Amino acid sequence: MVASPADVLDWGQVVITVDGFGRLSVFRPDGILHEGAVPVRSFPTNDPLRWISFTDIQGKELLLLESLDQLAPESRKVVEQELARREFQPRIERIVEARPGSSQTDWRVVTDRGEVAFATTTEESVRAQGEQGVVVTDTRGIRYLISDRRSLDEQSQKILRRFL
Repeated sequence: MVASPADVLDWGQVVITVDGFGRLSVFRPDGILHEGAVPVRSFPTNDPLRWISFTDIQGKELLLLESLDQLAPESRKVVEQELARREFQPRIERIVEARPGSSQTDWRVVTDRGEVAFATTTEESVRAQGEQGVVVTDTRGIRYLISDRRSLDEQSQKILRRFL
């Protein structure tokens, strides 16, 4: 449920934590708990401290924070760390392998930050972006970017075509 203007939330009293599995929880002062909340920067992108949307894992908006300045320091730190983690966007330079399984696809890729292994769970995890770009989103929400799939070696392109 998205808070309406009449449902004013005292963000200074909101407690935001991360559990041992890396899931964000938003504890509202009215007793409502949003487990598995995902912070997402809204627009404009030139004002990164403002308009943070908290969504559920399906992307449905739960709450909208006008400014990070409204949060208590501990909660603000948690949100800033989660945003930085989600916005970390390595660039894929080569796809070593992508092995589909019954519930997920296991990937091994070489990025601009080194070799990494990750998993994806749905076909929507691999999306075309623009004419030649691709974004691969892993099960932790990290997005891997391929700026131009034509720049990949032939084997990487062949693997990628199976998912597009």
